[in-house]
Amino acid sequence: MDLIKGEKIKLKNRAGGELELLFRRCTVDDLDSVMALQSRVVSKIASDMRADGADPDLDEKTHFHGQDMRSATLFISDPREEIEESLERDFCVAAFDRDLMVGFSLMISDGVGEKNLGNVLGYTEEQLKTCVNFETTFVDPAYRGFGLQRMFMDIRTEEALRIGATEALTSVSPDNAKSLANITRSGFVPVKEVVIYYGLKRMIFRKKLQ
Repeated sequence: MDLIKGEKIKLKNRAGGELELLFRRCTVDDLDSVMALQSRVVSKIASDMRADGADPDLDEKTHFHGQDMRSATLFISDPREEIEESLERDFCVAAFDRDLMVGFSLMISDGVGEKNLGNVLGYTEEQLKTCVNFETTFVDPAYRGFGLQRMFMDIRTEEALRIGATEALTSVSPDNAKSLANITRSGFVPVKEVVIYYGLKRMIFRKKLQ
């Protein structure tokens, strides 16, 4: 897949709906679009939690990066400066419906860098060098059900193999049933539950690449 020029892919949902999206690598010029998409995702999560009976009276003291802690238990939004840094140095890819970004995914391959989840698992330097991290992926609520999560997983795996990685790690909230199902269907296995990301619980998953 040529992600520099971008490639259009047709996707279908179970109801028979069809759409064609452009998948391409992102640059810092896409920063505003990424932040806008992330905001829509966080707003939808908070709205769904209220609809499910969560207390709508959010305590401002529990906010960080403009997000409340309740929604952060499922999905943590990244601050603008971190997204910008990733757009400059990491593997970032997005899906577009015309000019609208409707999905975003990030893979970190910084080897022995501090962002490598292998550090949490006590990996050696040699292990860290061949390990990539499948970081955040988020999809516009209006475009769910078309398999974008699966597409992003395949794209990141292809890139990981291209650069010689032999293992991928990722972290998922133990309370996020949909993400847990998606990640296990993709061949990842649970390794360890840890407390990271502002003191929140996350399960680290691992997958051997070949």
